[in-house]
Amino acid sequence: MAYPTITARWTSVEASLLVAGSAYCVNSFTLSGTNNIDVDTKACAATAGKPDLRESGMREYTGTFTADFDDLTQYNRYVGSDQSALVINIDDGVSDLAITANVMYTGSTPVTTGPEVLKQESPFECLSATSDAAALTMVLTNGDSAA
Repeated sequence: MAYPTITARWTSVEASLLVAGSAYCVNSFTLSGTNNIDVDTKACAATAGKPDLRESGMREYTGTFTADFDDLTQYNRYVGSDQSALVINIDDGVSDLAITANVMYTGSTPVTTGPEVLKQESPFECLSATSDAAALTMVLTNGDSAA
């Protein structure tokens, strides 16, 4: 088995985000996940102390991005509980990471307290009725990809 050689923080030279096929200029982006794996170690004659890995819940992939509130398009996706494609490309000049997700927007209505630029935070959940791969797919292309 080959392991990637990237061991330091990955800083992009170029990044882009598409929501339902439209480019968005974002201030920030996060993506997190949990696989909900339970490790249970038992002392049994057949498996003397060998850990047992098993799913103990649904996998969860969530994230958020923040952008200027330019119009009602993104807000209406949240209000309508719409699902859409979210595509993120991150390139550091040597490696390229492409993230594709089917997402539903969660969150709240933006609030303004004055004349400042209104930011819209768009929390999302990656989901699919068919498979984890339809909810979230990541493809890293770099020198290690050929291994």
